[in-house]
Amino acid sequence: MNYGRFAIFGIVFLILAAFTSAYGDLEVSVFDASTYNYIFGSTVTVDGYSVYAPFGVADFYNLASGYHTLSISASGYSPFYDTVYVYDYCTNYYNAYLQPSGATAYCSLYSYPSQVQVGQYSTIWINYQNLLEQPPLGQITVQCDSNNPGNTAVATGCYGVTGSCAAQCVYSTPGTYIVSATASGTYCLTTTVNVVASDHYVSASADPTTIYGEGDSLVTISYSNFDAVSHTATVDCGNGDASALINCGASSSGSCSTTCHYGVPSSYPQTYTITTSVDGYYAQPVQVKQLSPMQGTLKVYVKDSSNDSPIENAQVNVSSFNGVSVATAYTDSNGYYATSLEDGNYKVTISHSGYETQTKTVSISSGQTSILYFYLAASIQNGTITVNVEDSSTFAPIENASVEILNATSSQIVQTGYTDSSGV
Repeated sequence: MNYGRFAIFGIVFLILAAFTSAYGDLEVSVFDASTYNYIFGSTVTVDGYSVYAPFGVADFYNLASGYHTLSISASGYSPFYDTVYVYDYCTNYYNAYLQPSGATAYCSLYSYPSQVQVGQYSTIWINYQNLLEQPPLGQITVQCDSNNPGNTAVATGCYGVTGSCAAQCVYSTPGTYIVSATASGTYCLTTTVNVVASDHYVSASADPTTIYGEGDSLVTISYSNFDAVSHTATVDCGNGDASALINCGASSSGSCSTTCHYGVPSSYPQTYTITTSVDGYYAQPVQVKQLSPMQGTLKVYVKDSSNDSPIENAQVNVSSFNGVSVATAYTDSNGYYATSLEDGNYKVTISHSGYETQTKTVSISSGQTSILYFYLAASIQNGTITVNVEDSSTFAPIENASVEILNATSSQIVQTGYTDSSGV
């Protein structure tokens, strides 16, 4: 075996691994947000690893390229949180500005551009300092039009108690709009957006706007006053899926559509904001609400067919037509059971010891009550008949005696047999 060749291969592999690994260094400087002086004696933490910075500077080496969580604490200052991106093969520099403890919380809004055409976005920047807590989920909801609660946008990446993030507002009609927001209980100073008329017009609609359980909504985008060239529409369903690109024709006006699918969410209700555009001109966002599935009520009464008395503890099994069990329960002392079911067709099977099992079908409709009555007949019980055949004078067992059992009503033979050596 050529061990030298394997040794060379191993060295080459290690060299390649070293060159393909992406690492970078990070230097964090900590300043007072009001004086811009270094803060001595802070603790800087990256991805759970802490470094004490006696002179306001902390260094981290050989960090994998990508995003890392950053937190800073210092006596007399509010905690600081952020996410920092580390580039490979270089030293990355990050300046953090901490608010003194007890400083007044502050938030302001800034729109850019402050004047847009109908269907174009204005970016709303949110600058906040010394909030009581980090915005929940790192998000702040922006009221794009203070007079229209339905026109909102969500700013993401709002991390820490001091920082900035942005949302995008779009408007369907000309006018001057007051934009407002609240960050972790702190009201932000408002800004305005002036919207002027545009030659291009884009609108969108969703049908239906309310979905019960899993379902689809048809999104239609309409446009007018465009050049007679090929148009591309984008649709973001707001459900986390990638935006859809649609060929929307080549006329000066027209429409196109696509379907947004909404699966079963982790909880109800859910609200999805659908964003649409044609050639970069945006329509007013539309929303789809997802509520829990519509249900109807099933009531079941189980009685004895011979005397009409209720049967307690009868087992009720509700299943779909393909055999999947949906619910299993037992009747109460009144022979009664009720449950709520989604729209659809079901099989209901009732069983109880001593009675014949019975199955019926039922159709459930939203908001309606369906009632089933079951009258169970007593089941035929099997038993054992023991026949002893003996000599009448000696009482000795008689072997191989022929025994026939007849039905008392029809006199038909239902079973035959022969006795064994003991006459049984």
